Amino acid sequence: NFTGTMLIGGLIGRMMGSMAERYQLTGPAVSGVYAMVGSAAMLCGFKRMSLAVVVFVATAANDFNLVPPLMLSVVVSVSCAEFLLHRGYDEEQLIRRKVAFLEPQTPNCLDNKKASELCDILPPEATLHVEATAAEVSKALKTDVSDFPVVKAGGICIGFTTRERLEAALEACAKRGQMEHSPTAGLDTPGGSTLGAGRTEDAAQSMEGEFERLISDSLVSSFGILPAGAKLPIGRLVDPVPYTILEEMPAQRMYALFARGGLNTASVVTENGQFVGMLSRRGLIHHIRHLDH
Repeated sequence: NFTGTMLIGGLIGRMMGSMAERYQLTGPAVSGVYAMVGSAAMLCGFKRMSLAVVVFVATAANDFNLVPPLMLSVVVSVSCAEFLLHRGYDEEQLIRRKVAFLEPQTPNCLDNKKASELCDILPPEATLHVEATAAEVSKALKTDVSDFPVVKAGGICIGFTTRERLEAALEACAKRGQMEHSPTAGLDTPGGSTLGAGRTEDAAQSMEGEFERLISDSLVSSFGILPAGAKLPIGRLVDPVPYTILEEMPAQRMYALFARGGLNTASVVTENGQFVGMLSRRGLIHHIRHLDH
């Protein structure tokens, strides 16, 4: 879009210059000057750049006598663009493509906001306990949440786990259930020994190793039949919370952690440390765009 923008502006400027020459309105300027000025104006309007465009075009033309008309065109272009469009072309592209981008400076829409007002909207089933049943984990995965808070007794959040880890845990649980309910587990051999008695124990040990491997590799696949009451050690799948934010913290201070500190998720707690909600980069971007509109 860089060269295309300059080409469009140059063509419009050239057309205006040719019309001015035809009616003898150009003065000392020729149509080529109009083309350079139009190219700079169009580029500035799209990219919201000012001084850089002037230096670039004047250097490309190798004629610094163009600086005064270029500066005039840039000022008019920026003024018209900001009046007609709230965002620049690049910023609009980021928003439409849903890129997780935060401005370095705190947006004005977050004035007088608190951390508790910007928490992600979490359905009740998305909050998991340290030990959760397979049914509870399945319900949590049916939501559109990507990071799940894990809470221990007393309402204390110990960390977050990802969708991939939960899916891997359910997959391992389903495989273990299939091994335990295998139809060949209790068959007798001609010698009187039980077929699969030793194999079942070995399979259970191997499934424990596979459970750890699936969790660490974050494998994702379709699930088999899950025992609804099977307990999953969700507490072993979490990333400990590196940041906790008080619910009364002003949004300006909290925003800097995400925009400049590279934070992706944080736990919002009360003064007693009880879990209130979750703040994520994606959720914060959603709130900001909603408040802007």
